[in-house]
Amino acid sequence: MVSFLQVWSAVPAHREGTHAKFVITSFSSVSKKPASLSHADAASLPYVACTVWSALCTVSGLDHHNTHGQRVLVLAGSGGIGNFAIQLMKAWGAEVTTLCAADGIDQVASLGADRIIDYQAEGASEELRSLAGFDVILDNVPKSSVTYPDAGRLLKSWKCRQVAKRLF
Repeated sequence: MVSFLQVWSAVPAHREGTHAKFVITSFSSVSKKPASLSHADAASLPYVACTVWSALCTVSGLDHHNTHGQRVLVLAGSGGIGNFAIQLMKAWGAEVTTLCAADGIDQVASLGADRIIDYQAEGASEELRSLAGFDVILDNVPKSSVTYPDAGRLLKSWKCRQVAKRLF
């Protein structure tokens, strides 16, 4: 019986064939795919991780030196981006509050979120407003489905100006 090693790779975007079914790439770009992951899951992980890094590190300026004690709000904590963000922020010492549906509460709790709000529960908006003064808000929810459109008002006022300067 022939057994094939299943691998996955994230070919750099500047290389030709990055969206091809088959591609020739360097050995350093390839890893063994964990048996517990589907090919789609294995392919999505690098992009989810890069999205979190871009938002929290590149745009928000957080790193392992300056994150301890920062108050971070992660919208949609039970999604892929939220999962990575919670773990990274907790590893760096942040105080993490997240929103998710009731069926995701156990999952985000297992990742270490300090406060979890069921965004569908009665009084969720008021609870979130009572926690205002976040240093960073990771809003990765499409605007058409945001259940809390005023999340930006929960930032510390000086942070709003700081983020606006970076973006514009």
